[in-house]
Amino acid sequence: MATREEPENIAESTISNLKQEGVEIETSDHTEDNEFTDTEQKEPVAKTVGMDAEMEALLNKKPASPSSVPQPTPVLAKETVAPQPFTRTPEPSVRPEPAPSASANNPAIRQLRTFKMDAEEAVRYNNVSAADIAIAEHKKREATPIQYVEPSTSKIWMWVVVVCIVLSGAIGAGTFFYIKGNDAGITQSNEKFRLPSLMPYQALTPVSPVGNSAIEAVAAAGTQVQGQVGSVIYLPILDTSTTTRQLSIRSVLNTSRAPDRLIRSLSGDYMFGIHVFDGKAPFIILKTNFFQNAFPGMLEWEKDMRNDLISLIRISRPNIVPVTTNTDVFRDRILSNIDVRELVDESGATIVMYAFTDKDTILITTTEKSMRELITALLSVRVVQ
Repeated sequence: MATREEPENIAESTISNLKQEGVEIETSDHTEDNEFTDTEQKEPVAKTVGMDAEMEALLNKKPASPSSVPQPTPVLAKETVAPQPFTRTPEPSVRPEPAPSASANNPAIRQLRTFKMDAEEAVRYNNVSAADIAIAEHKKREATPIQYVEPSTSKIWMWVVVVCIVLSGAIGAGTFFYIKGNDAGITQSNEKFRLPSLMPYQALTPVSPVGNSAIEAVAAAGTQVQGQVGSVIYLPILDTSTTTRQLSIRSVLNTSRAPDRLIRSLSGDYMFGIHVFDGKAPFIILKTNFFQNAFPGMLEWEKDMRNDLISLIRISRPNIVPVTTNTDVFRDRILSNIDVRELVDESGATIVMYAFTDKDTILITTTEKSMRELITALLSVRVVQ
């Protein structure tokens, strides 16, 4: 077992060896107390001439105390973690925030004032109730009269011009087709007569009432004319002073007993003619501009109509005779959806009949078939016009 003197022997042998080699060594008898115990002494420090500082540090270095020696850090066993299955976490959807309005925080742009904002401030700061505001608004509306805007005069004139142009075009087109239809039926021998008529016709035979009444002159001319089945022969009553204008209707009826209010209600347009269908049937077309007088005037004329038109009725019924007393009675009928007044004899045969085809037109004839055909012709003319 080693003793405490062992290090000293080693140091002495080392020093002796160094001396033998010629190295001068100074020794010191000074001893210091050991830091651990008071009895232990430090080892003598040998100082060798020419020894460098490093060697001197090694020789004078104290042995490290057990407490000052750093202890190795224990290595902990790594914790084994079980592998987890890989799952991909979905990225959160980030919605872009709306860009702030340019005018939201811009003090240079003034906020728009509304009635709601003014009302709220009045209620909040001025001690005004909502009822007071409603009453004030109501009084304001009552005090302010409604302003009516008058239509522009220029726009009214513009519409007037447009309406006039449209009416002119419609009248021109109707006149063209009306004249074209009349011209197609005029025979070559009577082409020089261009008298207006109230319905299309296929032949024209002018009548000059010289020495006779106008009705008797028409009856005489109608007895002589001939035409195809379904044709209309126009018999204009010419004025003796000219050959381009008809005699006035007042002059034509001056020999009849037609009521004066009926004659006053008639306009200047009329037409006498012959309709060839089942034999020859005379007809008269009268135009009125005052239906309120024309209708009662025709009812009043019924008692004398047979005798006043006897010469025309004989064209279709040669054996008809006038009556000496007012015993004629007319009855109502419906032909072609038109109300018709009809005079018949004891056997039920038609003597004369008339109808208002519209409020402006009166048609008089002697047979039912001619009445139907002439109503259709007049309605077609009205559609064209």
